[in-house]
Amino acid sequence: MQLPSFRQHLLKQRKFRQLLLSLAIISVFLGFLVVSVEKEMGNINISTSMNRSQEEYYWKKLFKKLDDVDSELKTLEKQTAFMVKKENDTLSS
Repeated sequence: MQLPSFRQHLLKQRKFRQLLLSLAIISVFLGFLVVSVEKEMGNINISTSMNRSQEEYYWKKLFKKLDDVDSELKTLEKQTAFMVKKENDTLSS
């Protein structure tokens, strides 16, 4: 039961009310300041999305190159296996 009387005591103090009002005004001012700065730097999201799209492009390009190397490797393995088989056939004949 002491808590409500403590609140009443705080609200009756002039310094506390002034401090509370000052903090409310400062928070509103900082809010407006942050919003204005974010409006000026609104292109940050655009550059981030451009970086993301560039990154996706490079990943796709890398995977395409990896697929090409993999298919070339398979082709070389087939050619090598054929040459080894052909060499074995000529040696056994």
